[in-house]
Amino acid sequence: MTRYVQDITGEPARTPSAPDGSPSPWERALSEARQALAEVGQFLFPSQNAAYAIRQSRRAGGLTAQRLDAATAALTTGRDLLHTHFTSAPGHPRPRSEWSSLITSAPVSQALLTEIGALAHQAATLTLASQPTGNDRTRQQLTAACRRLQTIDTAARTAYQQQPIGRPGHDLLRAIPVNMLPPPRTPTGRESVAELCAGAIRSATRLRRLAWTSAQQPAWSPDLNITSLRQVAATSTITSHNCHAILLTLADWAAQHREPDLGAELTASAAAAGHARQQWLEAARGLEVVTTDSAGHVSPAAAESSTLATWIGRLAHADPAWTLSNGSNSAPRIPASLIASPEDLPHVVAAIHHACEALSLTGRMQAHEVLAAGFAHRILVPTRSLPGRRSGIPRLRCL
Repeated sequence: MTRYVQDITGEPARTPSAPDGSPSPWERALSEARQALAEVGQFLFPSQNAAYAIRQSRRAGGLTAQRLDAATAALTTGRDLLHTHFTSAPGHPRPRSEWSSLITSAPVSQALLTEIGALAHQAATLTLASQPTGNDRTRQQLTAACRRLQTIDTAARTAYQQQPIGRPGHDLLRAIPVNMLPPPRTPTGRESVAELCAGAIRSATRLRRLAWTSAQQPAWSPDLNITSLRQVAATSTITSHNCHAILLTLADWAAQHREPDLGAELTASAAAAGHARQQWLEAARGLEVVTTDSAGHVSPAAAESSTLATWIGRLAHADPAWTLSNGSNSAPRIPASLIASPEDLPHVVAAIHHACEALSLTGRMQAHEVLAAGFAHRILVPTRSLPGRRSGIPRLRCL
């Protein structure tokens, strides 16, 4: 629990402070938790030798001790999960995924402090109810430690009453996944609509994480090359086009089932996907007139963008063997083929949402990469495209 509250780097203090500049309720609760846990450590481990002896001792056989051991293992695992979203380099940890900003946000930090307070209260209550054995001094120290643990819960509850965070903070905390790349998978042609949706979501998850990882690499990375940039732009154009087509099909389904409000929202979403398609198309055209100092290598993110385009394409078209080379020549799915029952609608919408979110992140990350490559003089353009063209300069020139 001490490690958890040390990980909270002051985010709860982002809540509004009092007019006189005094600490906010969450800032006071965080300070109280850190102080309480420090005192608990002094009660339980009055010396370094005692702490070392406890760590080296065998696990106690009592039921209460076993439950506390299990809680310790669960807390350690949960903290390890959160830390997969940050680098393990010494100093201030750097983000490794798009979830990192959420983990350090005020709502999640406050929810985490509330959870630690509740766990501290449970551990203290469980320990006191077990009637621990030992000499009088040992029991007194353990009782004092438990009472101090309970004050963490009180401080967090007080902060919650004064500045409620609501359920979203707790729901977001529980939704944080481990930052692990799912294994790759390509469609076989035998998938149902539900399986195509699941495959698209898996591929979109892979693309987001690969795009994020690629953007953290140095400007000289071989993954940053014109071949990969063009492939991402081309496949993202296709994916956006098919998302647009699927959303229009869903809007037709809503109209057939007399859901005008839903149909209007789906039509608006289709228009947004169409706009994204146009933007990706312009990016693809722009990349045709530039190159990089290396080419030919396809980055993992570029390869996954092709896979995502295939999953979404098979969801959009009636041909179960649709490929990127088919383009828009294949017949689209009819509404009844895409949505056999109303329960299918959320799955299809979720697949489109994940695909569009992955493309959005990929676009931002690639813009970052291109800027970095430009500063490193890796972007080359034909001299004929430069203003004030002169003779005697190379055919290609650094941008």
